Amino acid sequence: MFPPQTTPSPGSPLANLDATLSAAFIGGKAPTVGTSDPYKDPVKLLKLARACRDACMDNDRWMYERIWWRNILYMLGRQWIYFDGNQNQWRDKRLQKWIPRPVTNKCAESVDSIISVFQSVILGITAAPMSANTLDESTAQTCNALSPALHLEHNMDNVMWEHDWWLLVTGNAFLHTWWDPTRDRGNVVVTYERCVSCATVSHPKDIVAAGQKCPTCGSPSLEQARDAGGALMQEQVTFGQGVTDAISPLEISVPNPYGELGEMPFIIRKRWRVKSWYQKHAPDLVAKIQWENAPTDRSLQLLRGISTQTEIGASPVFGGTGSASNEPGVTEYELWYKPTPEWPEGVLLRFTDGGGGASELVELPGENIPGPLPFKTPKGDRLIPFVHTRYEKVGGRFWAKSPLDRLIQKQDQINQLDSMIQMIIQRCAAPIWSVAKGAQIRKFSGEPGFVMEHTPSASGDTRPQRIDGSEVPGSLFKIREMYYADFESLAGTYDIIKGSKPAGVEAFSAMQLMVEQGQSRFKPQLAARGRSYREWFNLVIELERQFGPEERVWQALGPNQQWTYQKFQHAQLQGNIRIMVEDGSNVPKTSLGKRAAVQQLQQMGVIDAKNPEIGFRIAKIFGQADLLPGTDAQVSFALRVQNEFEEWAMVAQLTPGAPMADPMTGAIVMGAPQVTPPPPGKRLPWQNAQVFVAEHTKWACSDRVTELMREKPWLESMVAWLIQQHEMAAMAQAAMAVGAKTAVTPGAPGMGQAMTNSNRESGNPGDVPGAGNNATAPPV
Repeated sequence: MFPPQTTPSPGSPLANLDATLSAAFIGGKAPTVGTSDPYKDPVKLLKLARACRDACMDNDRWMYERIWWRNILYMLGRQWIYFDGNQNQWRDKRLQKWIPRPVTNKCAESVDSIISVFQSVILGITAAPMSANTLDESTAQTCNALSPALHLEHNMDNVMWEHDWWLLVTGNAFLHTWWDPTRDRGNVVVTYERCVSCATVSHPKDIVAAGQKCPTCGSPSLEQARDAGGALMQEQVTFGQGVTDAISPLEISVPNPYGELGEMPFIIRKRWRVKSWYQKHAPDLVAKIQWENAPTDRSLQLLRGISTQTEIGASPVFGGTGSASNEPGVTEYELWYKPTPEWPEGVLLRFTDGGGGASELVELPGENIPGPLPFKTPKGDRLIPFVHTRYEKVGGRFWAKSPLDRLIQKQDQINQLDSMIQMIIQRCAAPIWSVAKGAQIRKFSGEPGFVMEHTPSASGDTRPQRIDGSEVPGSLFKIREMYYADFESLAGTYDIIKGSKPAGVEAFSAMQLMVEQGQSRFKPQLAARGRSYREWFNLVIELERQFGPEERVWQALGPNQQWTYQKFQHAQLQGNIRIMVEDGSNVPKTSLGKRAAVQQLQQMGVIDAKNPEIGFRIAKIFGQADLLPGTDAQVSFALRVQNEFEEWAMVAQLTPGAPMADPMTGAIVMGAPQVTPPPPGKRLPWQNAQVFVAEHTKWACSDRVTELMREKPWLESMVAWLIQQHEMAAMAQAAMAVGAKTAVTPGAPGMGQAMTNSNRESGNPGDVPGAGNNATAPPV
């Protein structure tokens, strides 16, 4: 669903809200300008819609659909198939029933491995200001702080997983970002308005629909409406939230001659809508639509057929009428048409195709559809909110290749070889019995315990004989290993990519080289994925600018394990920024590589695992932080102290000292300035000084503390005091440790020497008190 595109007048009470946000909850439509408004001409709109749909239905698309459907079937384990050109569909191979059809699904294994590589990448963005303008800098800072909230709101973790699956299986994936005003993310208050001329009280949506005038008399003079008690007449409404869908190429239609999505004059998203959906959202259209039992669009037939395909389920179908349910429905097309001289604001419309050329425009309550493209930049440029990601780009072609396209043939070889080995085991390796009864052998079978009849020998020996089976040739297993190696090489999914250490490889440099070699295979794909995420974030920011609330509250779990709340103003998003993918964010980091790097750095002496801070971080890398509960508690304690100090620093004030008499001269002088209230963070005896020094030092170098000290320079001494008290404690603890070590060192003076002498005397059996120098030691 999409909000209508209407803009309140500068004098309207809604002027303090974003124009398109008010349209989102107002729910009205743009006013009709006479009878020449093209958006109100259904004949013209349907003519445009059919022309765009027909331009996408070229005769070449079926070749890509056939490949996509084959890859999907291979992922589901339906791999003993062939393409029937007469029936235009994939079918199970016609083999004798006794021929094994094993499936070693290396395709699914490779896709899972590559998805794990993609998912290990933490997609992050950095917003940079376009100029030194204060508004641009503020917008960049707000976008950087707001990005985790937008990522979570759009559920991008799940969206990107589905996006990656379609990207690997078909080679193409799309992200569609839109605004859903029906989502209950929060409420805004709408104030009714009263006409000064006729005193009619109207809802803002009616006023906007009337062109910012009174719907009754047409007067532009409006004021806030109040009830008999003088209170404002208001209403709480939901303002909605942004939504992102991961879309397969089966749901997208584009004209074929163009090579890039940005060059497309339009794009069509296809859906299969069941009758019950229209009965709920558009009951007026139920009687007008020609309902069908299956989609008329071939791509939607395949998409809906996925839900019925299993390893042992229905026959693989291409171009058939596979259906996921028996409920009637209709194919719905959503057209996004770029601005042209005839349509200067572009076109967004939905229409149905019930077969036989019967089409109906879909108009839902609360939407301005058909209408102009709803999304636009602050400069007024219209946006089509789709992002296309390609796995392996082919020059001069819009649709990209999937990694499975080069693996299918090798997968077939593996399956066929496994079938041959299994047949050899069944027919040749199984032992059989030979029974004398004349030469009447009719057939051989791979069934265990098979009895073969033979002609008795001249000696008349008729005893049954056991004939051992023959072994499977070892060359077949060598060929199988070669096929596996070829498959891994083609897919780029080596052992180290899958998270396991290759046998015989111990050196870190060798493992790191293998990691880099494996990951370099996916560098173009990771870069394309990062660009798609950047383009997605650009669209999300534009949606927030248009439809976002005036104030957004975002709660986050801080490093001190406490929830903090940040507020973002809508006005902070109006500057010009440039979105970039963070350096290194598109490079995966495997746990194996991290562990090997830690071991190498420790051997080189770069890091000291005995340091509490470094030891705790190493334990976290190895996933064993729970083995150091004391250090974990100390780190959390230090973070809580830092949070308390920041909260205190925001309200603390430096007050002048009270007048006092100088004890030497008696003159009245001003006392030292006082800080009120006193700072928190006094050292406690059970705090680990080394941990607190390390954590507080990092914290003092953060941007947050630097900004606080810039605003209040006198805080610098307070921060220094917070760290120095732990430094002094750490020095005292180190001195005590050195003293204890010196106390037991031979030749040490004082108390240390006395303890040394005592130990020496007590361990000397020849020095017995009272026995004299010539006395012998008692027997032991």
